[in-house]
Amino acid sequence: MNSHFFVLADRGNVRAYRVHDAPRMMEAPATVQVQLVQAVTLVETHRTSAQKFTDDPGAFPVTDRGGPSTRHQNSMAERHLEIEEDKRLVKQLAGHVNAILRQEQPGWWSFAAAGDLHDAILEHVEPQHREMLAETLRRDLVKVPPQMLMEHFGGVAH
Repeated sequence: MNSHFFVLADRGNVRAYRVHDAPRMMEAPATVQVQLVQAVTLVETHRTSAQKFTDDPGAFPVTDRGGPSTRHQNSMAERHLEIEEDKRLVKQLAGHVNAILRQEQPGWWSFAAAGDLHDAILEHVEPQHREMLAETLRRDLVKVPPQMLMEHFGGVAH
């Protein structure tokens, strides 16, 4: 199908919307409808550390000169694990974006994600899909009502 799409992503969701003209009534101006086509929620991102691991991050006390525990410190391994989880998350989100674009085959598409995810996700989007990318926004629009999306993607005419 050759249509226009908005693809939105955040740390646990991907939403794809199809944009099309609504039927005209007599002499009423044409309106644009934005329809949710696919919504993916990654359950793993909504789990807490306590649900993922047996020990809470920072649960190991650091003692000062053999005295009682005065502070807690996250280990380097915990930070490394967070970095690896972020990389895995980005690849999963991009995989869903690719799958949606392969299935729907839009004529062009626009993409929005928060600044920290934006470039990372687009790096993993297949080249043939990046070529059809008309507009990108560094904003988290996943929770924006569909009828309000056109206001954010004003740079691309339908």
